[in-house]
Amino acid sequence: MSSVPITLADAKKLLAAQTFRDVIEAIKGYPLENVLTEPLRQASETYSGGSVNLFRAKMAMDAFFMTRILSAGEKLPGSEGKGIRSIFGTRADLINLYWIYRGRRFFAMTPEEALAITLPVRYTLNFETLRSFAFAPDIPAMLRLIQECPYGAAFTTALGESTLEVSEIILEHNLYRILWRAATKIFASGTSGVHVVLAYLILRELEVKDLFTIIEDIRYDYDKKRAREFLIHPGANAFTAGDRGMSWQ
Repeated sequence: MSSVPITLADAKKLLAAQTFRDVIEAIKGYPLENVLTEPLRQASETYSGGSVNLFRAKMAMDAFFMTRILSAGEKLPGSEGKGIRSIFGTRADLINLYWIYRGRRFFAMTPEEALAITLPVRYTLNFETLRSFAFAPDIPAMLRLIQECPYGAAFTTALGESTLEVSEIILEHNLYRILWRAATKIFASGTSGVHVVLAYLILRELEVKDLFTIIEDIRYDYDKKRAREFLIHPGANAFTAGDRGMSWQ
């Protein structure tokens, strides 16, 4: 870890941090200070035993990095700028959609609260679309609206599951599969540039997630046929079966 370059915090202090207060001290004077200090302070105050809620800290990090990446991408010409907007714009859409969904369904957030936690960036899903999701009169109405949006199929296939736990796992992986499609399209475009490198890194990130899933499936002796449905890789599940003519072997 000591060889990893850290430019958004005091590297020595961050790597030696034992508490949230230590992390806050490590980011003082750095770009992350303004976005992470308050969420980490709240997490520290609500920490109990082995349980800690880092939801708002994660939101703050997502907003910080997504905004910076997309802002930088807009300055790039041609296919590089377009590719970065496509990949990270899609990722921003999925994050916004998922946060509103979870905020309303599981955290009993008001429409205003659910809309307020979205990223300050938009791509396919504009503000009015996100607002319609957040301000739906109830959860069933919200889900109907979501299922009509460009990413709605991810919810349609997941919400038919018999248990909420399985439904949520499949939904999360369906959203990752949409990101996989966007990254694959850029990576296979035949162009060169930083957008292709970033697409490659996202594909490797998703591959690592699949490896963890496989490890957990083996660890708990999960049914192999059923376990394939939890993989992001195309062809392993009903949601992506047949993508680009690929099949699971």
